[in-house]
Amino acid sequence: MKLKHLLLTLILGLFAVSMPAEERGSGKATVIVDYFYAGSHVSRNDYGWIDMLRNDIIKELIGTGRVSVVDAASVSDLNYIPQGYNENSVTSRLRTLKSHGGRYVVLGDIEYVDIQRINTTNSRAVRSRDNSNNVYDARIGYNLRLIDIATGEILGQTIADPKDGSVRMSTPEKSMESVTGRAATEMRRILIDGIAITGQMLQVLDTKVKKGVEEAKTVALNVGSDNGAAAGVKFDVFTTRYIAGHKVSDKIGKVKITEVKGSDISYAIVKDGGSKILEAMRNGDKLTIKSSKAGFWD
Repeated sequence: MKLKHLLLTLILGLFAVSMPAEERGSGKATVIVDYFYAGSHVSRNDYGWIDMLRNDIIKELIGTGRVSVVDAASVSDLNYIPQGYNENSVTSRLRTLKSHGGRYVVLGDIEYVDIQRINTTNSRAVRSRDNSNNVYDARIGYNLRLIDIATGEILGQTIADPKDGSVRMSTPEKSMESVTGRAATEMRRILIDGIAITGQMLQVLDTKVKKGVEEAKTVALNVGSDNGAAAGVKFDVFTTRYIAGHKVSDKIGKVKITEVKGSDISYAIVKDGGSKILEAMRNGDKLTIKSSKAGFWD
């Protein structure tokens, strides 16, 4: 390890003590995936499919590494609400979830679950003896929301379009997996967009010369495993100034984590704005970072 990297790691704790919370880096928040309310049109025989949907969402949210995920079904006194959610019950529920350490919650309403067996025939309209021509088309009518428990704000929402069917598959399970997987992927993107990782740029580690201009090549950030930072996560870089008493932030670049070095430090490569980042750091400006919204492959 280079000496300057070692010194940076040793003094990081001093930075953490003196920095405001928003500059230290946002720690992992707790997201509670609540029970999903099954409407009157949902048969009890279909509750297992709702559990599949919840489990897929839990798996995707855990996979982001960005939050701590709690399954409401694993908490003894977070009982299912059979009457569903209205304005009063949501307020009461959010208060209960907050008391269990939740900062965000995933709520869901399920209007219907439907699996249709469809027979496809060959060109002569003859059904095979082993019923191999049967395929299944699954649909779930859902309304899923990511909510800030403290404020009640809906940070993101996905609603199934009744016209959206799954890819027709050979078994009910495979067909339903395509539906629940699609919903879980969307909730992952909503979480990445809605719950940002914030922090500060600590130091320029290396520079390069591009077209005769020196610019930052790699940098150190004060976010790490405790914040849900991981290799590949991108951050927008901002410089802050005050104009007539108003705090104004201007985006000057973008970086991408290449290596998480610890609980509160990562190395990143500069993807855009290298010359502005280098100039600002040499001027002693504080550069804040905020994780970018999910791209197509995030």
